[in-house]
Amino acid sequence: MYGEKACQVTVTSLDGTQHQQWFCTKCRRIWGEKDQHMASWCCCTHKICECGQEHEKHYTHCDDCRAKKEHERWCAKPEVQWNGEFPIADHSSETYFFDGSSLLDYIDENIEDIEDAESVDDVVNSLRLSSCHQNKPRTFEINEWCNDDLAEDSDGVANADSIDERINAILAETGILSYSMNSDRLNVRQILTAIGYSVTG
Repeated sequence: MYGEKACQVTVTSLDGTQHQQWFCTKCRRIWGEKDQHMASWCCCTHKICECGQEHEKHYTHCDDCRAKKEHERWCAKPEVQWNGEFPIADHSSETYFFDGSSLLDYIDENIEDIEDAESVDDVVNSLRLSSCHQNKPRTFEINEWCNDDLAEDSDGVANADSIDERINAILAETGILSYSMNSDRLNVRQILTAIGYSVTG
């Protein structure tokens, strides 16, 4: 447990001066005179959260407090109206929905994870939906592509603009490669209404 594996000792230097040092009582590693925290943290496996619960030492808070803080950060984002376009994504599960049916299926499959989901409010509070943006091929530049092979005093590839134009026209034909979620917070209630969701049972 945090704080149980540190001890302070008095160390006498070769010149006879004395000073305090903290060390880990498990591995005996010596830390500085002001490093009680590091000596305590050294070989401990768990710490005590500010709420009183245990948590692994590599986290700053327990699971419940981390979830609460994450929810607070999410709710602090300005809510925006959904424009009616798919795909949208759920931040918590990083799941993408390309139509209303897939979102309805997701809710039905995960409804057991929503504690006491007896109303739309319960579902609204459990979903963290964001809009998505398209990922298309990056713009090609022949001079950048050939940079390592060009002479130091080179002015670049001849007819570079023409080459770039032709290659970028070909890349544009590939269309959308993928989607990534944005950082906005969509109005979940609006989305559930639009796809015809209602709590039953």
